[in-house]
Amino acid sequence: MGSPFRHYPMPDRFFAQFEKREADECWPWSGSRTQSGRGYGQIVVDGKRWQAHRFSFVYHKGQPIADGLEACHRCDNPKCVNPDHIFLATHRANMSDMQNKGRHVGTRGWLKTECKRGHPLIPENLYFMKSGSRGCIICRRIRDRNRK
Repeated sequence: MGSPFRHYPMPDRFFAQFEKREADECWPWSGSRTQSGRGYGQIVVDGKRWQAHRFSFVYHKGQPIADGLEACHRCDNPKCVNPDHIFLATHRANMSDMQNKGRHVGTRGWLKTECKRGHPLIPENLYFMKSGSRGCIICRRIRDRNRK
């Protein structure tokens, strides 16, 4: 049984998944979502899976999202597809924004000043994973060296 939206043109199918409200309000996505319905909205366009907020930004703003940039929410609502609530930033800037707003799930992890092996968690020794977690560059280099 295929998707009931398959025969609709793309914009109609996209717009059917949220209620367009005032510009300052969130437009919550009601379609398919990642993480068993708790995460970001998602939609398939021409065989490619998009996060709904990223598609909304590209569609409404008319500009692609450059490599190395993320579509971030000013409203901190992963369901929101309002393009006025979305801005582009690097992963590091997005993680910094998340930390400054105190919304990191494992906030205690952000309070750590050193890794489990005792290396300092300072900006020069940090990398960010896609999950939002921080990692120690020194430990990563040691792991990579030991794998060879």
